[in-house]
Amino acid sequence: MVLMFVVIAVIVVLVEAAPPAPPKSCPSILTSNGFSSNYDVFIAHTVHSMTLKQLQVFDPTATEKNFVPTANLDLHSDKPILSYAPDVKSEDDAMFLTEGMKVLDEVMTHMNQDWSVASFSTLERVVHEFHMQEMWAHVKVEFGRIGNTIPAPSQQVCQCALDLENNGITKAMQFGAIALRDKRRFYPIVRHSLGFLNMYNEFKQGKDVFSKEPAETYPLVNPVAWNFWKDKAVPNPPAVYRDAALFLHCAIAKAH
Repeated sequence: MVLMFVVIAVIVVLVEAAPPAPPKSCPSILTSNGFSSNYDVFIAHTVHSMTLKQLQVFDPTATEKNFVPTANLDLHSDKPILSYAPDVKSEDDAMFLTEGMKVLDEVMTHMNQDWSVASFSTLERVVHEFHMQEMWAHVKVEFGRIGNTIPAPSQQVCQCALDLENNGITKAMQFGAIALRDKRRFYPIVRHSLGFLNMYNEFKQGKDVFSKEPAETYPLVNPVAWNFWKDKAVPNPPAVYRDAALFLHCAIAKAH
């Protein structure tokens, strides 16, 4: 009996001490365990503007010591990418009870500044923020399914999901940060995951995607333009929300 317990203990130690997966194998490990083939782009788009407040919707105990990479909202900063979701809110955040007014106050506080999306008008930035709120609500639904209808990722899968330099997420984040800082109007990138994906794929093929503007830009000045924006904002493919949910599950687990 004692020998059996010793054997079990040795097995547990060996499992816990198992080396991480080789970086080159991570993409195939991820796509074999619930992530889509476009996980790098979908995750980068979904988390790029996440703040600590939004992360706390998924993990109420989260702090700035988290592992969710984001694009720096301060477009003048020499650090376009942050390694964490920051605690961002206006000085007057406590004045408001509703999340809508808190979001609106944050955008309006940075009116006419190089903040969030360089090419957007103030109204367009408001829409972008609420578009992201809508995306995170969809991600939260998928997040709640992990461990039930969606298998929880293993330790090895999470190691690969958080190996940002080797799984492609950092590259996709960097590409998105370039687009956010460019003063031309890259609507497909910043408003829809498929637009981001299409332009990123062209970028990886060596095409100069930043030398021309999209054929349709539709500045948000009338209801016709709003219908264009609304159509491009939602819905995203289910894989977008599932990839982000799995990634957040891994990031939150690491923080604990």
